[in-house]
Formats: sequence, structure tokens, C-alpha cells
Amino acid sequence: MAHAAEWEWEVQSWIRNDARKECSGSLDERVLVADGVEPSCLAAVAAHARCDATYAAWAREQVLWEGPVRILRAVAVDLRHQGKGLGREAMERALDDIVDREAEESTLVLALIHERNERSQRMAGSLDFELAPFPCEGAPGMHFWFADV
Repeated sequence: MAHAAEWEWEVQSWIRNDARKECSGSLDERVLVADGVEPSCLAAVAAHARCDATYAAWAREQVLWEGPVRILRAVAVDLRHQGKGLGREAMERALDDIVDREAEESTLVLALIHERNERSQRMAGSLDFELAPFPCEGAPGMHFWFADV
């Protein structure tokens, strides 16, 4: 039986509490959900948001970027559905949605991945994300990954 790591519990809590709420406001947040077989079960979820001005300015400075900046807030798969390709599908849907929303120019997409989450690191790398050369201050064990979409 698989057991969730601490960061997985935090993401699952966020999904249960916030993922289905309507999102609006300056962050232009979007949540994409793949429902599970059981009622009210989320098999997979991906959430992304446009970064606020301060955070976007910081990210642009770090990688010398000019265009929009979005962050993948979560890509998560229910433990019962892991290993079926749903995480990759959720991430691909999120990236496609970002391209649709920012159609006029390339977008810098940031993701935070825990250093022990090797499966997510491999998936991000296979989708052309690169490990960022700058630290994630205030979040021990977390590392930024970025892609130009």
C-alpha cells in the first residue's frame, strides 16, 4: 500500500478544500480536474495561476524573461490512481490551457517540486521543464523548475 509523503498530504488538503471553488481575481487562476470513478473523488488535478506583479518581476529577473509568468500551483493524482498516466495528462492539459490563455506570446511557467519527488522531476523533465539555477527561499526541499511554453 502506498503512503503519502508530507507534501502530498498538503496538496491533497488544498485540493479538497480549495480546488473546486470558483477562482477569480488578479491571479487568473484555473483548475482542471479529472473526476474519479467514485462520487466526489478527484482522480487528478492541475491548477495554474498568473503570477502577481511582484512575483512575476522576481521570476523575470531570475531568468531574464520578458513575457507573462504563470505558476503551476498543483499537479496531483489520488494515490489510488497513480501510475496510470493521469499526472502527465493533467500537466499536459494545464500547459495547453496556459498556451490558450496566453496565445499572443510565450509564457514562462514555474513549478515547485520537492527534491525527493523523483517521479514528478522525471515528468517535468520529459515535458521540457528545466531545474532552475536559483533557490526557493523559505521552502526547504523545494526546487523551482521552469519551461517556456
